[in-house]
Amino acid sequence: MLLVVGLLCGGLVSLLVLNTILNQDSFRANELRNGNNELRQKKESLKHQNALMDTPEWLAGNAEKQGLAPDWDNPNVMIPGRPIPRPSKEGAPVGTAGESPVGTAGNDGQTPAGQER
Repeated sequence: MLLVVGLLCGGLVSLLVLNTILNQDSFRANELRNGNNELRQKKESLKHQNALMDTPEWLAGNAEKQGLAPDWDNPNVMIPGRPIPRPSKEGAPVGTAGESPVGTAGNDGQTPAGQER
């Protein structure tokens, strides 16, 4: 009889220890899940900030803070398939003789940038 009571008490203690260990793992798993959620939110916040910094308004404002301004007098237009126009000493783009450096529209009625006239 004493042996049965000892085995029952031993089994009860071992179940208590096992339950405690499993609960510790559960708490650790919850901490890791919470950490992952915080990192995911931070990642989304940084992606949103990067997207905002990629907008034309932000880029123009930042360029203006650095003292840069658009050069409306000498636009440098890049057209696929043509060499990049190099500025001359006067500051105007250099093209081939008798040809403008910005190019002409294709046969389909669109400009080189793909916009309709």
